[in-house]
Amino acid sequence: MPLKDRRVLGAAAAGLLAGFLIGLLVFGAPWHLPPAWGDIPTWILAVGAAATAWITLLQLSDLRGQIAEEAKRNQRRDQLLDKQLAEAEAREESERRRLVEDVDVRFHPSEGIVINNSRRPLVDITCKVMSEADRHVLATADGCGEIVPTPGGSAIFVPVEGEFRFKGLRPGARCAFSFKELAREPDQVLVVWFTDDAGFRWQLDQYLHLVRSEDEDRYMS
Repeated sequence: MPLKDRRVLGAAAAGLLAGFLIGLLVFGAPWHLPPAWGDIPTWILAVGAAATAWITLLQLSDLRGQIAEEAKRNQRRDQLLDKQLAEAEAREESERRRLVEDVDVRFHPSEGIVINNSRRPLVDITCKVMSEADRHVLATADGCGEIVPTPGGSAIFVPVEGEFRFKGLRPGARCAFSFKELAREPDQVLVVWFTDDAGFRWQLDQYLHLVRSEDEDRYMS
C-alpha cells in the first residue's frame, strides 16, 4: 500500500506540517497575531525544500542498500566462480594423471626399468636412486637403453651409447637404466622423471607414487 512507502509518508508529513504552518500564519493562533499573507509563499517553499530533502535522503538510503546488496551478490558470484574454477582445475589434473598412471617402474639390483603401459609416448626419461631418509641423490644412471623382445619370448637390453637419458618411449615399450657401482642400502628408492606428450613433467617412484615435478634433485614422496 502507498502508506508503506517511506517517501509517501514523508511527503504526507511535510504536507501536514505545511498546512499547520499556513493555518498559523492565516489565523494567527496560537500567538493571536493578524494573518501574515506575504509569508505564506516563503513557508511553502521552505516546507517543500524540507520535503525534497527528506525524499532525497530516503532515496540515498535506498541506493546505499541496493549497492550493499549488489556487493553481496558479486561476492557470492565470485565465490561460486572460484569454486567452479577449482573444480575444473582438479578435473583437468585428474585427467592428466589418468593418461600416465599406467606407467610402471621396477627396481632390480643394478638397474631401473620403466614400462610404458599408457596409451601415450613418453620423452626425456631419466632415472636416479634417491634416499628415502633425506631425499638426496644416491646414484645417477651410468647408461640407458631399450629392452627389446626377442622372437623366443625373452628380451635383450640394447644400450644407447653415450646417453644417460632415454629420449622417447612408445606405448607398450620398456627401457632400462644401469647402475653398475651401486651399493644397496635400506633407504634406497628408484625415482624416474619423464615428460608426457602434452609437455607435463612427472616424477614416479618404484612405489608408483606419481607427482608433477621438474626438480630432478628432489624426491617428493
